[in-house]
Amino acid sequence: MEPRQTFTPPPSSPPSEPPDLPPTPRPRGPAPLRLIYAEAARKFHPDINLQNDFQIIALGDSKLLDYSTSAKLAWLDQEWMKTVALYGSSVTAMRCIKEFLDALVEPTGIKPSPDDPDARYLRIPETTWSLRFWPGSLADAEYCIDFVETATKKPLNVPDGYELWVIPDPTAPWLTPVTMQVLSIERIHGIDPEDIQEGEEKFILRDGLYCQLVRDGHRIMRFRIPMRPQAFIAEDGLGPILDPE
Repeated sequence: MEPRQTFTPPPSSPPSEPPDLPPTPRPRGPAPLRLIYAEAARKFHPDINLQNDFQIIALGDSKLLDYSTSAKLAWLDQEWMKTVALYGSSVTAMRCIKEFLDALVEPTGIKPSPDDPDARYLRIPETTWSLRFWPGSLADAEYCIDFVETATKKPLNVPDGYELWVIPDPTAPWLTPVTMQVLSIERIHGIDPEDIQEGEEKFILRDGLYCQLVRDGHRIMRFRIPMRPQAFIAEDGLGPILDPE
């Protein structure tokens, strides 16, 4: 955080400078935080035309969903005044926000659009649903799963009576000798199923894991998480990993 400077009276709103937003769809791999917040702001607040970095970060969550457009704009003005007071000047506030949003992160769990070319689907027999798979962090070998309507690709929360398990790989059971039920990220964080926003529930697993979907009254469905070549290898100074010829 910048040291406090001489206070100047804040304007009613930050400068109206259209932010330099990366193109859509979002590329896989490291991306600026600005893009992550902007996607969320557009999703939760389509009635607001984002004008600057402050609005991107301020509207990057769902806490104002029940506000009218005019109430959101009034709230933004109040929050901007508080932010300028905190940093000491509008220039310093915008510079610090820009530096924060310029940071590169490798996000996991942001749901893809229905036409995302990286998403894969696996139909669930005897239902109108599918499992959707999309890549998360490559560095952490994370892959994401959710439930969708097969016909429309509309995301769903986990249906009642459905459980996802990681099980030993039958081709090499000694590598992952654990059988364990996997919970969605929302339930891991203590959110009760009835409180999870519709269509937002998701699982985060690892590349290559062998899994099974357990369903009340139906046969178990087994599948493997897609595997990607890992581009990030720890530089431990011990040299490259060699394969026998």
